[in-house]
Amino acid sequence: MFAATLAAVWQVYGFWQRVTLNRSEFIASQALDHFNIGHDRVTAELLALEALPDEDSTSALQRLLPFEGTAQMALHDAYRNYTNETWAERRLLSGHTDLVRAVAFSPDGKLALTGSVDQTARLWETATGKPVATLSGHTGSVYAVAFSPDGKLALTGSWDNTARLWEAATGKPVATLSGHTGSVDAVAFSPDGKLALTGSVDKTARLWEAATGKPVATLSGHTDRVGAVAFSPDGKLALTGSWDNTARLWELLATQSLIREAKSSLTRCLTSDQRQRFHLVPAAPRWCISMNLWPYDDPAKTPMPPLTWDERFANAWDALAVWATARSR
Repeated sequence: MFAATLAAVWQVYGFWQRVTLNRSEFIASQALDHFNIGHDRVTAELLALEALPDEDSTSALQRLLPFEGTAQMALHDAYRNYTNETWAERRLLSGHTDLVRAVAFSPDGKLALTGSVDQTARLWETATGKPVATLSGHTGSVYAVAFSPDGKLALTGSWDNTARLWEAATGKPVATLSGHTGSVDAVAFSPDGKLALTGSVDKTARLWEAATGKPVATLSGHTDRVGAVAFSPDGKLALTGSWDNTARLWELLATQSLIREAKSSLTRCLTSDQRQRFHLVPAAPRWCISMNLWPYDDPAKTPMPPLTWDERFANAWDALAVWATARSR
């Protein structure tokens, strides 16, 4: 008797479940039709809400079901149009006088950066669409823009063969990166913000100090223009893409690593005479002492290395100067 009752209850539950599923699927399809065909956004939104499971429900019926995608699509389309929160347009950033060729967001999303054929870049508030600053100084179209990871700097690349660094908060120029002999079509910052990378029509990419704009290295090897550049997440690699149908990976040796490697390869330090000749302080650097390389001109420590040709010439010149001074007295 109990088993028969349980079976009957289960059959009733199954029938109710099928009816509910069919009803929900029907409502979901109606919601989509009301939006796409009837253009009744409010009704479509309300129908979609009827079809979707309640977020507090824990019943087996209220899990992800086949019709949910239809209902979610109807709700998404109806809601974003009904509230005017569309993906098509939220703000109109108007101010450039020619084509806008490059865009970027600041890391915190509060600023937008645009580059234009009108030879300017512009900063905008994303919340309001209001202009913040116009970055003027390039004498050619601005083809590439980027923000530093901390959002404090903006970087622009231009047809005038230069890239420029700007204060993102004020739009004031920081530095001009000069060295390319062709249009700068791609720019990027390293993850730590210390380096800038530019790619150019001159078939090279270049590394720069972001703080000063000083050149660090030229990445040569491509046989056509470099139109894309990027850093690896750890900042140890640079990636360049070119019109020569190749991309190239470049290993970036950090400054401190480079210093360590250079020191370990040396067999001597500057002599006392050399330090005096080049107007350096008499005391040797600490690393020379720690590596037992100083004073190198102390015979008790190690023999003097043979003089280079420029050192021999300098010594001869000094001796001639001493002789000439003595003769003139």
